[in-house]
Amino acid sequence: MQLLLEVTNQVVSSLQLQDLSRAISASVRRVMQCDLVSVCLPDSEMNRLQTFVLDFPESKGFIREQFFTSIEGSLSGVVFRTGKAWVGNASDILELGLKDEAAIPEGLKTGCILPLVSRNRVLGVLCLGRREENAFTQDDIGFLSQVASQISIAVENALRV
Repeated sequence: MQLLLEVTNQVVSSLQLQDLSRAISASVRRVMQCDLVSVCLPDSEMNRLQTFVLDFPESKGFIREQFFTSIEGSLSGVVFRTGKAWVGNASDILELGLKDEAAIPEGLKTGCILPLVSRNRVLGVLCLGRREENAFTQDDIGFLSQVASQISIAVENALRV
């Protein structure tokens, strides 16, 4: 509940999307005990996702801010295209044939990617990762879906400005 309150306060108090996303990402990483939280948004041609904000203090450098990944052939791209959340582990990624996913060399073992949806339109994705085999629960997904909804409002508001 405290995280949702923090996110809501950030959404209503800031118009700078990058500052807002950084504050939200730090709160989500702390509360959800994640190693990585990022917000990825599509480029102007809608064929790549850019890591707009990254909170990943112990990154090995495979994932970084301003990093682009193709929408086709990437896990984030699948979530962006379908609007359906993905939860799983590193072996699930490999089974999907996505060998170039940067999460693997970063040592992330479990992950959750949620679409940022506003007005039936996917605006981007929220990505979370853990280096432990500590899977995300259904309760986590429900809660993170609410957080993603708040982030979507902020993204949409920033895109209108």
